[in-house]
This record gives sequence, structure tokens and C-alpha cells, in this order.
Amino acid sequence: QQMGLDVEPLSKEQVQQLEPHIDLDILGAVHYRCDAHLYPNKLIPQLVGYLKNAGVVFKTGSGVEKLVTSGTKITKVVTGDAEYDADQVILAGGSWLPRLTKMAGVKLSLMPGKGYSFTIDNPAKKLNIPAILCEARVAITPMDNRMRYGGTMEIAPINDNINMKRVEGIVRSVPSYFKNIDLPMPEKKDIWYGFRPCTPDGLPYLGASGKISNMIIAGGHAMSGLSLGPASGKIVADIAMNRKPDMDIHAFRPDRF
Repeated sequence: QQMGLDVEPLSKEQVQQLEPHIDLDILGAVHYRCDAHLYPNKLIPQLVGYLKNAGVVFKTGSGVEKLVTSGTKITKVVTGDAEYDADQVILAGGSWLPRLTKMAGVKLSLMPGKGYSFTIDNPAKKLNIPAILCEARVAITPMDNRMRYGGTMEIAPINDNINMKRVEGIVRSVPSYFKNIDLPMPEKKDIWYGFRPCTPDGLPYLGASGKISNMIIAGGHAMSGLSLGPASGKIVADIAMNRKPDMDIHAFRPDRF
């Protein structure tokens, strides 16, 4: 509220008015009226379509294998099936960012934070408003006729393992807040996982590399990538166009460690 956000503490009774079909086991909640949620499976296709219409060319199905450098510049980007001359290179590889910067001789301190989620189709009980279970560190998102449950932060190198104990923790935590939501334990094949790019100080990397003059690094947003993406994109565009960003980005410099 002090920051101008539309936020209000609610009693259990007030929460019950918002969620009349849920048997609550809570003291209260904080209602962020200014907050929002979206469906990733709808956002990404629309975003890609918008960018294609704006002239962006996507090259898919082949990863970057090499960044060719000459002096303090990247001159070529080599993929599995092509080479591209490089005037300017923006690296925004999420949790894979250190692998990319290493190709240019730049070490970046970043670790993946794995999170899990699963989605229940046509649930018997469904929230009207997304919820974050603070103590359990679980996010619950209503999505049309489905409910998505997600959480955990597993700091480890990138891997394809699914820690069922972590998923079980999500499942068991929900009834301690919502007594009439009894979740089944999902099968391993129905569990999604992804990696959040985490930096040592929790701040993202935004800025030009001190070692490679035509390389801009953008990443390390952890769990706030979607929220901070628009502002980060504007900052990166300003740097690429040699414009001064609207804010001081010294704290985000990629070579701060």
C-alpha cells in the first residue's frame, strides 16, 4: 500500500466471500487486486505471432554450438545447421545462460532452481482467484476448467530427474489451507518441471559484457521473469540502440561477481 499498490489484508470471513465453495483453514489473506495471471500456452503463440508480423525471424530446432570471437567481439554465431554473421549478440538463455557466455570466454555465476507443477482437469473444487500459499511456497492458478499447482525451488545443475518427494510436498500442503481440496498424487508423466535462472544476489543480469563489446546479457530473473520481462526488454533495447536506459542498471551489471 505504501508503494501505491491496490492491496488489502482480509479476514478469513472476507476470504470466504471470495471463495464460497472452499472450506478454509486460514487466519486470513492479503488480496492483491492489482495482480494478474495468464496462461503460458496462450501467451507464447500470440507473442511469437506478433513478433513474426513485426519482422522477427525465428530459427528453431538447432541450438547454438559456438560463438566465434575476434579480439573483443563476437563475429559469428554457429548453430547445428548454419552460421550467422554477428553485429550484435543478445544472450537471453535462461538457466542455460552460463553455457552460452562460456562460448565467448565469459564466466557467469548462475544456478538453475527447478520447480514442479501439475494440472488437474475439471477439478471438483476450484478457486476463483489465484493463490500463493506462503508457508508452503505453493502457487495455485485457476486456468479455465483446470487448476494448476506448482512450487519448490531445487537448486541443482540442469537434469531431467523428477523428485517425487518435492511433488508430494505440494500435494500434501494444499489441504492444510483448503480442507475440501483433496489432491491425488500425479503420475510422473503428468508432472511438468522447469528451471528458474538464479543469481547469487537475486538480481538479474542486464547489460553489456565488459569483456565482449558486442554481447548483451539478459537473464537471471529467477521466479520474476514474466513480471520483469517487459522492463528488461526495454532496457536491453536501449542498450542495443545506444540509448541511456530510464533507470540506473549498475546493480545488474553482468561482471559484478
